[in-house]
Amino acid sequence: MCGIAGIYALDGAPIERADVEAQINTLIHRGPNQGAVYLSPHGDCGLGIRRLSIIDVAGGRQPLVNEDGRLHMVYNGETYNHVLLRTELERLGHRPTTHSDGEVILHGYEAWGPTGVLRRLRGMGAFALWDEHRQQLFIGRDRFGIKPLYYAEHNRRLIFASEIKAILAQPHFPRRVNLTALEAMLTLGFVPGPATMFEGIYKLPPAHYLIAHAGGYQLEPYWQLDYEPAPRLSEAAATEQFLALLQEAVQIRLMSEVPLGTLLSGGLDSGVLTALVQQRLSTVGSAVEHLLKTVSIGFEQPEYDESALAHDLARYLRTDHHDTTFSAYDFDDYPAVMRHLEEPQCSATAVPIYKLYRACRDAGLTVVLTGEGSDELLGGYHWHRGDARVRSLLGLPAVVRRTLAAAPLPMSAAARRVLERGSGDIGRR
Repeated sequence: MCGIAGIYALDGAPIERADVEAQINTLIHRGPNQGAVYLSPHGDCGLGIRRLSIIDVAGGRQPLVNEDGRLHMVYNGETYNHVLLRTELERLGHRPTTHSDGEVILHGYEAWGPTGVLRRLRGMGAFALWDEHRQQLFIGRDRFGIKPLYYAEHNRRLIFASEIKAILAQPHFPRRVNLTALEAMLTLGFVPGPATMFEGIYKLPPAHYLIAHAGGYQLEPYWQLDYEPAPRLSEAAATEQFLALLQEAVQIRLMSEVPLGTLLSGGLDSGVLTALVQQRLSTVGSAVEHLLKTVSIGFEQPEYDESALAHDLARYLRTDHHDTTFSAYDFDDYPAVMRHLEEPQCSATAVPIYKLYRACRDAGLTVVLTGEGSDELLGGYHWHRGDARVRSLLGLPAVVRRTLAAAPLPMSAAARRVLERGSGDIGRR
């Protein structure tokens, strides 16, 4: 991961380089390989970068700049289809000067405009691009918000960064609790976007971009998820299609010039992912010389510990396995974890995850692939099954659903909850 930050003066007043440097100094942990600041010729826009080198390690220094020097960009993320986009841009006459995956965004903005380039990107990322000719700042975030980006307005300055602490690094920026967000966190267990726990600081929503120019700025969406009707496929055909998509998704995420491994818990999601990575690396010959590194975390409490499963799977897949063990003493790291999270959570899992990623670093890894998101995609949680039961009730008239929910019928607490959820309009949401 990299860290980006910057300031744009909505009133045209000059930006102090030291203010942008103060921002990126809070982000060194995100990008230890390079730090740089760009100031526009009129001094009204400053961009900062802390770079973690993954692709084009030697030549992909930032900020990136186009052929005539009017576009400058800082970028945090990976564009998985950058080779395809680069070829298309070269046919249009563009001449990228690096092999960086982020440079296609710069030239894509020239060729297709803000919405056009964003809709073509396949990957995860957040970026900020200064257009000297149009005198405007263009910042964007990937479709699912995998990479973070925050912004705020203070004293006629638009301030943005990969982390909230880089916004708070600005002199005299007010630090006030967002009481509405606090209420949401205590009610829901998280803070819904675009709010944050800090009053006046917002998340740039996923699949949105922001254009800022003299006097103001506006947010625009560029994509939304389409809920298409379920295709009429047999289970075998659906399984075949899903496996092909999963294999291709794993393949494009293996582009890296630095050590790459996987997390391996012993569960189905990380096990399948690791097997597919091994399969791909064996195909291209990478696994012959260097075994794939895998990392897991165990727990001192036997009822929570699955490390034996991870070790068994690592032996079966023939990986170079590393592990660590979590104990109650590791909760001493909680202040450091909260500093990185920047918002409270109603879950303590962030602390063992923090230790797990430290183990990845100790194993010499810069990039790790994980099985995160598989439960959400495939309905792995118990509430997904409950939702399916609620949906089965929606074919009944509303009066019937309400009557069943209110009736003193003998049933389990779980069945009662399903009826209550399906008795009103909330069930349709």
